[in-house]
Amino acid sequence: MAGNFRVIIVSDCESVDADLAQALDVGTLDVCTVSSNAECIRLIAGGNFSPDLVLLNPCEPCQDTIASLRTLHSLYPNLLFAVTGRHLDPGFIVEASHAGAQLFLRKPIFAKDVEGLIARVRIHSPRNEEPALAAGPGVRIEELSS
Repeated sequence: MAGNFRVIIVSDCESVDADLAQALDVGTLDVCTVSSNAECIRLIAGGNFSPDLVLLNPCEPCQDTIASLRTLHSLYPNLLFAVTGRHLDPGFIVEASHAGAQLFLRKPIFAKDVEGLIARVRIHSPRNEEPALAAGPGVRIEELSS
């Protein structure tokens, strides 16, 4: 994958949680934070920032989060979407999965959580030109024979 790993954080909180900001403070990430779906769409559509991951960071995961996921996923079905939350109940996770979320992170989020997330996402990134190399050490990609 060429360049740094790119993340757009869509956060409806006044500020991104301190633990999330600290966890994302690694040199291999380019992070852009926006406060709404509309800003996220403008950023991607403008071609100035092609994300590997869109991270929804709602103050409280709710039906608005589900609606945001549906909108963003319908416009950008090849992007990966993750949702953060302190209390991610199973019903919410099922709904969010159907709306397009592939990954979930419980708060507080630590650097090791972000590293694991990045390792998983690099394999599936739309910018990934060499999947076998992007998998990194410890990840084995096998071909399935029919």
